[in-house]
Amino acid sequence: MLEGFDIAGGNKVLWVFKASYIRILHNSIHESQGECIRIKYFSSHNEVAYNHIDRCGLSNFNVAAHHKNGEAVYIGTAPEQRSKKNPTNAPDQSNQNHVHNNDITPRGRVHRHQRGR
Repeated sequence: MLEGFDIAGGNKVLWVFKASYIRILHNSIHESQGECIRIKYFSSHNEVAYNHIDRCGLSNFNVAAHHKNGEAVYIGTAPEQRSKKNPTNAPDQSNQNHVHNNDITPRGRVHRHQRGR
């Protein structure tokens, strides 16, 4: 469990790779060059809740030109990324992850993320 931390900086602030039953709770996660939280490559049954996630995608934020999105929470692997960024080319089965009750502020506007929305 990762709880109660202030975590900032880097290309991705938190990286969960082929891990299960990780809980990311009550943290401040911010100022990422790319995604703030990335959960990928057969990661399942993880929980991301009650966090304040802010200022993701600070570097080269231009989807058309650079294919960088700067998501607050990104789960899985896009098909075109599998062969270059994963150990195998298999479809990423990152399933049963629960993301809820986070405050997400992408570039100045707060989105209150609640269960079922």
